[in-house]
Amino acid sequence: MLGSTLWLTLATLTGLAAGFAREWLLVAAWGAGGQSDAFLVSMFLPEALRMSLAAGLLSAAALPLYQQRTAERQQRWLGGMAPRLLLTGLAVSVILLLSAGGMVRLIGPGLDADGYAQAASGLRWLAWCAPGFMLHALFCVPLQARSRFVLAGLGSLLFNLPPVIYLATLSHASTSTGLASACVLGSVLMPGVFLPALYRSGWRPWQWQSEAGAMRELLQRIGPLLSSNLASQGLALLERMVASLLGEGAVTWVNLARKLINLPLIALMSLNQVLLGLMSGSAGDQRLSLLKRGLGSATLLTLPAVAG
Repeated sequence: MLGSTLWLTLATLTGLAAGFAREWLLVAAWGAGGQSDAFLVSMFLPEALRMSLAAGLLSAAALPLYQQRTAERQQRWLGGMAPRLLLTGLAVSVILLLSAGGMVRLIGPGLDADGYAQAASGLRWLAWCAPGFMLHALFCVPLQARSRFVLAGLGSLLFNLPPVIYLATLSHASTSTGLASACVLGSVLMPGVFLPALYRSGWRPWQWQSEAGAMRELLQRIGPLLSSNLASQGLALLERMVASLLGEGAVTWVNLARKLINLPLIALMSLNQVLLGLMSGSAGDQRLSLLKRGLGSATLLTLPAVAG
């Protein structure tokens, strides 16, 4: 378990490093000012969705449902859920697209008129990240069921790589629209990297099979997880709102500080994903043993964060 956690943590840290590179390149290209603040305000909702799914909002609910099925039913379940979650992601994109103006005023009440316009324009582009995020979270489930955690943990790296390359290449010539487009490309890469492995396992994207009640079953399991996740994202929203009121550049620096504060907990997120995958495929007595080991490891991993 700890070996899988270590490799997943390294993959996650690589993605986190790419995220830091994106933020620093953003500051180097645009400075810690109004343009950077506006883009980070527009990134809040897509990033919140990505982080929620990366933390297991979907996989924690879907993994037990997937593993309790036979191999044939697993393929049918995956074939039925993929188009439904793709449509769900598209619906989220349309909602964000239509409500972009009001959303950025809620998230960044301290922006000026130009900042609102830039943030709304950025969100209209970034809204199209949602389908890729949803499919990535779904495609992680079959790999986690087979204890292949590292590939699933590369999502953050794949998402951040195109914007990092874009900012490093164009620097001061980069634009908000171009950077948002690079982020959309990253969201496409996230599920795209799974396609060869899923194809080898027998899944075919053109075979849209469905099971009656599968979506309702998944939603019933997501419900309890969603409430705690909304509370966590609510605190992040409050932080972003207050930062926007502190003056130009505050959103940018507070965002960087938050990433540093969360650094000790990256390994804990990795441990949770590994533990969930192992427990879902184990019997009752084995689950209890894994849970005890997981709690002990979680205690050790959280001590640095508590001390900090």
